[in-house]
Amino acid sequence: MNVAVLGEDTFFSRHPIPYLDSDDKIIGFLHHQPLVYGFLKKSSLKDLDRVAADKLEYRIIENIGDQYIVKIQKK
Repeated sequence: MNVAVLGEDTFFSRHPIPYLDSDDKIIGFLHHQPLVYGFLKKSSLKDLDRVAADKLEYRIIENIGDQYIVKIQKK
């Protein structure tokens, strides 16, 4: 299982985790994954919507306040 952080470098981990802080990094990471589950804030969901466009599709599994659990896969 691969783990990455969408957005700024504000997440702490003792293990190296890629930070997807540009559209190219997001698309590159998602392109190499057949299926991704994400835990996103509303602002990151808007970024995903913009970046995914016609290449990816996602489905919101759960929404709790400003947090979303999404399933992302290639179209």
